[in-house]
Amino acid sequence: MQNSTLGSKALEASIRRAKAAIAATGAVYPQGAVDGVNDMIALGKRVLAGEYQRPFSHSRHYLPQIDNAAFVNRFNTMITGWQVPYDMERTYGMADAAAWIGTQNLAAMTPAVLRAKAHELTDRAHQVLKDAVPGRELGNIAPAACEELQSALAAVEALNSEVADAQADVKKADTVDISALAGASARLANAIRDALASTVLVFDIDPKANLFLNGADSDSLAARINADPFLADQYQQIKAVADQWTADDVAFAADQLQRDQLDYAALNARFPMWSSSETTFNFVTPADAVAARVELKLDAAANAGSDMERLELWVDDLRVFAGTGGDWPIVNAGFDDPGQSDADGAVSAGAAADATAAADNAPAGWHDASVGGACARRDANQHNGAAGASLHLACPAGSAQANNNGKDIDGAQAPVAKAVSLNPIAIEPNQGTTATFMLKIDGVMPVGLDFTIHFLNASGEECGVFERTINRSSYLRRGPGMALSCQADAIVAFVEHNQAYAEKAKREIFLELDEFCQGAEHWMVNNCRPYGADAYGAVQAGRIMCSVAAAYSLICDNERFPGLFSSDETRRLLNLCDYMLLYVTDSRDRTALTGDEVQLGATNWQTDMMAGAAVLSLVLLQAGVLPSEERKLKARRTVQDSAWFLSSQLNDHVNPDGSFPESLRYHMAALSRYTFVARVLGHCTGADWYKTTRLRDMFQYYADMVTPDYPFSNTKIPSQPGEAEPLSAASYEAGCGVPSTPTFGDHQVGNGSEFAQLGLCAGDVARVDGTLSRQMLATWKRAGKPVAPFWTESVAFEHLLLDATAADTIDTTGAGDWGPLTSNLDYPDSGICLFRKGFDQPHEQMLAVMASPKPIGHGHFDEGSFILYKDRVLTVADPGIIGYFDSSKDWLVSSSAHATMQFASRTGARARGEVRADRLDLSNYSIERGWVDTPRTARVLNTSFGGDVERIDIEIDNAQDVETGHMPVAKHRRTVLWFPEPELMLVHDSMSDFDGTIRFNLPIAARVLPQLPQLPSQSGKSGAPVDVRHVCNYGLSLQTTFLTPLTAISTEWGLSSPVAPKVDGKDQLEFLRAETDAANGFTVLINAMRAGEPEANATIGADGAVYLTKGAWHGVATF
Repeated sequence: MQNSTLGSKALEASIRRAKAAIAATGAVYPQGAVDGVNDMIALGKRVLAGEYQRPFSHSRHYLPQIDNAAFVNRFNTMITGWQVPYDMERTYGMADAAAWIGTQNLAAMTPAVLRAKAHELTDRAHQVLKDAVPGRELGNIAPAACEELQSALAAVEALNSEVADAQADVKKADTVDISALAGASARLANAIRDALASTVLVFDIDPKANLFLNGADSDSLAARINADPFLADQYQQIKAVADQWTADDVAFAADQLQRDQLDYAALNARFPMWSSSETTFNFVTPADAVAARVELKLDAAANAGSDMERLELWVDDLRVFAGTGGDWPIVNAGFDDPGQSDADGAVSAGAAADATAAADNAPAGWHDASVGGACARRDANQHNGAAGASLHLACPAGSAQANNNGKDIDGAQAPVAKAVSLNPIAIEPNQGTTATFMLKIDGVMPVGLDFTIHFLNASGEECGVFERTINRSSYLRRGPGMALSCQADAIVAFVEHNQAYAEKAKREIFLELDEFCQGAEHWMVNNCRPYGADAYGAVQAGRIMCSVAAAYSLICDNERFPGLFSSDETRRLLNLCDYMLLYVTDSRDRTALTGDEVQLGATNWQTDMMAGAAVLSLVLLQAGVLPSEERKLKARRTVQDSAWFLSSQLNDHVNPDGSFPESLRYHMAALSRYTFVARVLGHCTGADWYKTTRLRDMFQYYADMVTPDYPFSNTKIPSQPGEAEPLSAASYEAGCGVPSTPTFGDHQVGNGSEFAQLGLCAGDVARVDGTLSRQMLATWKRAGKPVAPFWTESVAFEHLLLDATAADTIDTTGAGDWGPLTSNLDYPDSGICLFRKGFDQPHEQMLAVMASPKPIGHGHFDEGSFILYKDRVLTVADPGIIGYFDSSKDWLVSSSAHATMQFASRTGARARGEVRADRLDLSNYSIERGWVDTPRTARVLNTSFGGDVERIDIEIDNAQDVETGHMPVAKHRRTVLWFPEPELMLVHDSMSDFDGTIRFNLPIAARVLPQLPQLPSQSGKSGAPVDVRHVCNYGLSLQTTFLTPLTAISTEWGLSSPVAPKVDGKDQLEFLRAETDAANGFTVLINAMRAGEPEANATIGADGAVYLTKGAWHGVATF
């Protein structure tokens, strides 16, 4: 890790610029700005002096040795505040710090700008003082710091008034001296910062306290667990996780895996060592392709210079799948079948040959096309303990010395090991497709595996090629992950006072941080994930920091676990923590900024980042390992910086209706992080976010979004989810099924676990809203009393904080004070309008409609779409999301995959291009088929609830017109009518300023594709309605009747996340599509029915009204 001359000179120049700016004559800076830059200067000086060494290994080989000086001078970051808000191409480092510090010179501001700044500071000071209590109790502010803040505030207010008077005097306006106000403003910013940093922490008054419990509660935890069956069960689950690793295994892994060069022979003898291709191999099949062959190649010439003694690798679990369909039918994609060898070396499937002979053959279904190399099916140390065999490609010893001309050192042709799928694989043309596989390379190669797909046309000729290489070295692939294991071991150590478990936890903490920092380094250097692995993002960093902090908090007490950390281990741990903190935050002061300022450019990324920074800083203060008062003060300031950021985000970033500006899945993810931090900060700093932030509103929103108890969601149903048997009324009465939330955007149908936070936090909410607390508990019980799943990015200790036994004693059955929930548009910012009937009853109905006034984070192109539950069963569905980085994303986020109406493109279909899975807000699926996706916003024109009919009127722009500037912009008006008594819905679509074709999409949770009627020559209003019947799950059916003329109708299966029982072994929905001329619009009757329920009839009268009947019921609809 040497510094280049160029990198060192650039870093030195940046340091000089920053120091010159700080020392400039007359310059006035808040100390928080100076400290932030000085922090970078100190790091830069250490690098230039050769005193800095990275605290982690390069065992993953994600990067070569980097230029430290160039890195510290500028690296990529997701920290807010350095560049343009919402710019994802942010950088940080000494160069940016040097440029930024000059913008903070208060003395260089104009009088008007400085007065505005001073006004913001006084507002912020009043805000701090309002909540400040001088004293020495938990959460108090140091009296001297409080006095200084009051004095500094008074000085700024007086001087700001003087400057205002001077500015008002025309004769003096041009000569106003602002130096005194600049100095006073800097003093006030410093006073705000110092006052908050002086907050009394629990560790200041209770040295036995940890992040979760005070000393007394810590001592009684074991007894409480033993006395409570629920907690005892949770603890046993935690201990089971801890015992998945033996102490010897952890010690061996800690010794072997934190090295730049791994001893694979030793590791392979003990652990599965593999890696993954992730989901970055995305492509579009050619338009004339009907088949394909897969080729896996290890080329000695391409890998010349490898330091491996022998060029070899293993491949397993090959999967190639279309983003809108199923897997390619690749024979023996797992390479487990040995088959029988033919004379020409090809291997066919069939009865296994002699095991010894077969070991040297290619696997069944694969042809050995090697030249000088070897392709064979070999048993190997399988990933995740899987049984079977893998494909092994190898070139002879010494072949890594082949030169670039494809010749080895003796001048012969360099070896190639190659396997080719034996038979052509039938595929569909023009399909976004993803290839994934497991890979084992025990070392580093220049190129690694060459993965190629050859596309064939109907004549058997090659019509295209997709080729990628991957050289990702193998690594430990076993167990629950170190971030969870370290927590489980730490909990067992803490509860049982067990030094051996504490030792395991310590080693696992080091393993987790050593491995994660390598991925963080790659991101900061290259601004991308290593090999597309999402596990190393700054979001994940914040979560991992919380997990590690939770574990360390339980084992850092030297009296409880004497001698656990040596001085060298403590020093290394601090260095690793510093590196993680560099990834997620910086040392500039944020506490003196306004809430709006601190949130500029912020998203859900920074939620997790700042949460991690706060909790990790707190645990370092708890442990007492920070080596100086300066480091301790920096940690206290980081806690307050992060807390102010997060509380501001809760109050300013959360929508007025209480929804987080993301999909429901991310609302709950953010809420779980907020509540964790709120719990830790409440315990450690005395802050009560349930009273001072909008946490309560976020819980209200989520509790009100609950869906009916969907049978498919309940993993405890006796039948398998794929068995769609009719459910009787008695089954409904018995509470079969669990609730979820509407799957708009990046979301999936849950199994009840998403409501775990409602049970965990109901007691906290009860302090501010008893009614909501009871609603939360009722919903939690309805969901099966879930607890959060154990995984690497969650905090396992929270399982021991849930007082489920006490919760059971609270009466939530008499829900008169909060329920039943009814139809409403109480959450317009979220975009979700809910129509309800029979809440929490056996035949509960719910219709959810999407119409968002502003773009939703992780949202889809689904404006105007809807989801329909009939008798608690999902009938019209939203497919949700599967993965962000494979080809399914392009399909699943598109309007084509939702219950939307689409305009035909004015310019026709766009040519098929490369699958883009890196942009979550982009989809080409629809436009490549000639249809326009909806925009990500809509306007609600009218709503009506109660009475015989409920409705919502929505207006949606033609997104193509908006993008291209076409005038006038075509508009789509969608009216959704819900008739509660007969349980019918009517959808009416009308267009303005558009005369092309439009399309109606309806995703249905069906069992089979329906028989489509032949379109009459005069369908709809001028002829017979077009009626389609669908067989749905759990004994339900769906009637879809088009009352207006159609020009085309079709139905097809489409990929979805698991939202309904599988069909033909796949997660898929039926997509009914109808087309017509824009002048006709659509009027569609949708009638979900259980067995014996009458069908519905509808006609359009001469007056344009729709006349409806269902059994004895009749009604009229007008638009």
